Amino acid sequence: MPPATLSPAAPRLFSGSRRLPTIGLLLVVTLIAFEALAVATVMPTTARALDGLGLYSFGFTGFLVASIISMVDGGARADRRGPAPVLLPGLAAFALGLVTSGLAATMPIFIVGRAVSGYGAGAVIVAIYVLIARVYDPALRPRVFAVMSAAWVLPALVGPSIAGAITEGIGWRWVYLGLPPFIVLGLLLIVPALRGLPPAPSSGRRAPATAALLLAIGVALVQLVGTRVTPPRLLLAAAGLALLALPLRRLLPAGTLTLRPGLPAAIACRGLFAAAFFGAEAFLPLTLVTAHGARPTVAGLPLTFGAFGWATGSWLQGRVGARDRERLLQLGFVLVGVGVAGVATVTLPAVPAWAAVPPWMIAGAGMGLAMPAVSIIVLARSAESEQGGNAASLQISDAVGSATAIALGGAVVTAARAGGHTLAGIVVVDLAMGAVALAGAGIARRAGG
Repeated sequence: MPPATLSPAAPRLFSGSRRLPTIGLLLVVTLIAFEALAVATVMPTTARALDGLGLYSFGFTGFLVASIISMVDGGARADRRGPAPVLLPGLAAFALGLVTSGLAATMPIFIVGRAVSGYGAGAVIVAIYVLIARVYDPALRPRVFAVMSAAWVLPALVGPSIAGAITEGIGWRWVYLGLPPFIVLGLLLIVPALRGLPPAPSSGRRAPATAALLLAIGVALVQLVGTRVTPPRLLLAAAGLALLALPLRRLLPAGTLTLRPGLPAAIACRGLFAAAFFGAEAFLPLTLVTAHGARPTVAGLPLTFGAFGWATGSWLQGRVGARDRERLLQLGFVLVGVGVAGVATVTLPAVPAWAAVPPWMIAGAGMGLAMPAVSIIVLARSAESEQGGNAASLQISDAVGSATAIALGGAVVTAARAGGHTLAGIVVVDLAMGAVALAGAGIARRAGG
């Protein structure tokens, strides 16, 4: 039996030919998660050391824009040639970007490194989805996605602390330079599974490069309004929103923007989940600091417990039958909506700061139940020659949904802060994200069409 096939009689992730790729995938996803959290922790130190505080936001924007472009390109290449020609260069680019950032002498070079890492990370995530589709039997995919979700929990718990300790102990550069050896290890573990894959069916599909570039520019323009609200930035953000619609029609399956039942509605749900959850999460620590004067460590605690809820929900979905996936989407939207509404109450002075923990665990559990379910539905409805493109569509929907919600939410909060009503602005954002989740609960029914 070739390494790329699984025996239904032995549905275990960590046995036989599945052991090494499972461990490798777990390690790679953990490293990508750690990098995201670590960079957010050490970015202030990095920007000061490189005299680049004026370019601070580009360290994040460069990563995001490059990752969007690579998702599109990686999806098309994976459909034409299989996951290996996407995953291997993607990991190499991710590592090269880390080394470039770690050795950077100026902020512009650091940003270039971040963009290279973003390009690699986007390709890697898409390739991982295709690899899961071709290496793991459908009965095992829920457990694979549960393991991948769990791979985000440990970095969420210890990543910021480890990054801070490394920065204080041996310097911020080693937060970046310390990861590439582990990337090589993850690659070595995955390679045997890649060698055992059968030849990929050729779809002949080419990446719509112009559409990918327009999408990346649109996302970047929308983000401009998230940190400062001025008439010129509002105009640019409006242009960015208008620009997004054009490439999305080409990059997502036909009917996604109109919520056509089946695969298009499922991919649309992914973006709605990302918008509702991350659009509220971005302002939860600010809520606790502003309303209750919480220290940074306390303000971040709900996010940690939310990660626990996510992992728990993901573990539970791995034990649910295939016929219940659409119901998981509906339940996930309801839980996210309840959680977001719950944290909105913490803006009231009479509600203690710790009261944010239970609702955010509920919201995290909703994401853990639903996000893997969306991925499983999409893979199940994808022909082998379309797995890369549809995996890229999932990531694009996710990225555009979260980036747009955070940017627009930031604009609302920034405008409210200018008038001395920061908490009122946060309440507006939370209620809006809750409404998105409730709307998603109705749309989720169409994912099973």
